[in-house]
Amino acid sequence: MTAKKKAGFEFQEVAVNPLSAANIYLQNGAAGGNLIYWNIGPDVAISKALGVEETGYPSQAEWLDGFGRIDLPIHAGDIYFVNGKLIHAVQAQSVEGEFRSTISFLMGVKDAKTAIYWT
Repeated sequence: MTAKKKAGFEFQEVAVNPLSAANIYLQNGAAGGNLIYWNIGPDVAISKALGVEETGYPSQAEWLDGFGRIDLPIHAGDIYFVNGKLIHAVQAQSVEGEFRSTISFLMGVKDAKTAIYWT
């Protein structure tokens, strides 16, 4: 949300408010997958320490091991809304030759009159 090359974009104005991440799983193969949701929302200092201040990802797996997490099995047709400020990722469990199709976007409130979403 603080990337320099994205300065001036409207979505940066929602950073002070709650942020919702939506994941809609259209096609996920017979094996499904796994949504991992960690109980950590990195601030600017943590993002810099991890070297992800410009992108927000990828978080180092060994660093995330110290935080609680929820594993949610996912299948085609599932829709999840989660706190977009907390680290989350999808662990694919696909079989070769199968495909995963997902619609993902973030939503937040800019001000009392404006809610925005982006991909």
